[in-house]
This record gives sequence, C-alpha cells and structure tokens, in this order.
Amino acid sequence: MSREQCWARQGGLLHEALRREVQEEAGLLIGDPARTAFLVHVDSEQHPSALAAAFEVEHWSGDLAPQDDDIEQSAFFLLPDALELLGELDSATQREPIVSYLTGAVAPGATWLYRNRGTKETLVARW
Repeated sequence: MSREQCWARQGGLLHEALRREVQEEAGLLIGDPARTAFLVHVDSEQHPSALAAAFEVEHWSGDLAPQDDDIEQSAFFLLPDALELLGELDSATQREPIVSYLTGAVAPGATWLYRNRGTKETLVARW
C-alpha cells in the first residue's frame, strides 16, 4: 500500500499529507499552506485520472536534506533562474501551470486539465 493510500484510509487532511511529504522528501518542516497555487488534472492512458496540487507555503524551517533515495539533488532557486530551468522542460503538462503561476499569467488557484496520449499533450481546459 502506498503512502497516499494509507493517508486516504486514515482520513487525513490534505495539508497534513503535504507537511508529511515535504518533511520526508525535502527534510523541511512547513506550516499550513497559505493557499492553493494551482491544480493539474491529467487524463492519460496509464493514469486515467491523476491530480496534482501545488500550494504556497509561507513559513518553513530546516535545511534541504532529502530523505528519499529517489531524490538525487535538491536546491532553492531565485525566481529568474527557476523560470529559466522550468522553461526548458519538454512537457507542457509539467511546464505550463507552474511557469504561468510564477509569472502571474494566471491567478492563484487555477485548474489545468490535460489529456495525454502517448507523447501528445493537449490542454483541454483551464479555469
């Protein structure tokens, strides 16, 4: 059973799962999210209904120290450097929501709906 399945069965709240995952995967202790940055719903052949949520977090403590063996490297970036790196991503599904949020091109809380078939990524709707 995955961590996400355990969380869902235990009736945990999303912000509790966020705190736990950030601590496990980044080594940081965070407060409650300030607001939803954006949501991405992806309909793909492998995952017919995958949802990713990104949140603003105003307060955290600790140093980046990933405790997950799958994470090879982690770092904080200044906004211009982050936008440059994110702009290089081939996947529109991964690139567009975060770049649009960070540049202010869309309002916080926007929801993106993508349909991915093979290598074709289609933005179906954004609201």
